[in-house]
Amino acid sequence: MIERLMREEARYGEPEYSQKSAEIIRATHALCETLDADEKQRLAQLEDTYQAREAAAIRSAFQEGFCAAVLLALDVLEHGRRNGGSCH
Repeated sequence: MIERLMREEARYGEPEYSQKSAEIIRATHALCETLDADEKQRLAQLEDTYQAREAAAIRSAFQEGFCAAVLLALDVLEHGRRNGGSCH
């Protein structure tokens, strides 16, 4: 289950995610046409930093969500234990 959840090729937010990604690519290409070499390098650095920031946020959200799910499962099990094995 963890492997399925961590698959990097699985994208959430589709189809909007892909649509917005395409918009970003088009805007980046249009902007690059107006930039000199130094400016293109700064844009590439900005893109890399943005992607690293998003990856950090996604990892953190996954970890927090996973931990919340585990704690919820433990609460359900404890509730069931206190009520004679019933989860409802």
